[in-house]
Amino acid sequence: MNKLNKDTVNEGISAISTYSVDRHKSPPELIMPRQFNAAHDLLERNINEGRADKIAYIDDDGSYTFQDLVDRANQTANALTDLGLVMEDRLMIIQTDTVDFPATFLGAIKVGIIPIAVNTLLTSDDYEFMLADSRAKALIVSSSFITKLTPAIEKSKYLKHTIVSGEAAPPYKHLQTLQRGQPARRRERFIFTRVWLTLPNFMRYPSLESRRMILCFQRLNYFSLTV
Repeated sequence: MNKLNKDTVNEGISAISTYSVDRHKSPPELIMPRQFNAAHDLLERNINEGRADKIAYIDDDGSYTFQDLVDRANQTANALTDLGLVMEDRLMIIQTDTVDFPATFLGAIKVGIIPIAVNTLLTSDDYEFMLADSRAKALIVSSSFITKLTPAIEKSKYLKHTIVSGEAAPPYKHLQTLQRGQPARRRERFIFTRVWLTLPNFMRYPSLESRRMILCFQRLNYFSLTV
């Protein structure tokens, strides 16, 4: 798959569709095109509309513009594909509220990888069950959670890549190092969700201890490749 870049909105933008709302109907009707990528719409649409330098995200380390977020999402997507992840592979995300979270989540969606964002307050047994049930091939986890996740990682039959964000935690891969190794200006190939899926699918994971229901975002098997 070709590398993602931060200037793709300047090439072939007519082929990239966004949604519209018919407000003449009651209730208003949401009209989804057949070719639609939620991450592209959220990020590049704001670049196109002149908000590249506007603040998109704030965490404890600072603020980030829409252009910053586009660059990080593209670099993360490139890193994931270089690891061998392909369309419809599942990526579990257990991260704190830093800029790495939207970069990972949206970067995955851009290339058709299924992000599974789960609660950070669960137990090691919970994560062991989720990794097995989702058959996630990759995990991105904040360094502050890696000790709690280690038993689940070691028991996973399907997990091929564990990536730590924040402080490096050998022997696991380091997200920031993988991002820095990726170019930001290359031609992009887009993954589009099919039009008839307009709402997210959810997986319900019962906590093994409290029996509470945990929701995590997941889009399954609704991707097509357009070059």
